Amino acid sequence: MSQAAAEDNAGVIAPAPVFFGAAIVTGYLLEWLFPTRLLSFPYAVALGVLLIVVSITLVLFAAVPLARAHTAFDAREPTTQIVTTRAFKISRNPVYLSLAVLQIGLALASQAAWLLLTAAAAVAITH
Repeated sequence: MSQAAAEDNAGVIAPAPVFFGAAIVTGYLLEWLFPTRLLSFPYAVALGVLLIVVSITLVLFAAVPLARAHTAFDAREPTTQIVTTRAFKISRNPVYLSLAVLQIGLALASQAAWLLLTAAAAVAITH
């Protein structure tokens, strides 16, 4: 592999799941220390579960075309082909979007406002 090909990646420090995982742990820790409450419970849980399902669907609609194109799912790996189908029609990076939607869904399902704040931090760091 040539030097240029080895450097053809997004130049990320760590995978986005690391940032979102840290944000989720931090959000739940803050929630434990300083409890909050969001929407009325039945509506928040239903909306949260819906967002979690959307997140999982979105990441699957991103993974399949990446696999078919034989290009890296991991942003630290070289990009061999640009994918513009399925989830990539609606977002430049649907995997990162799915992580944000997942964290928002978890926040609503568990009534944890801190998760919303730490989701915003994870999005900013990932950006």
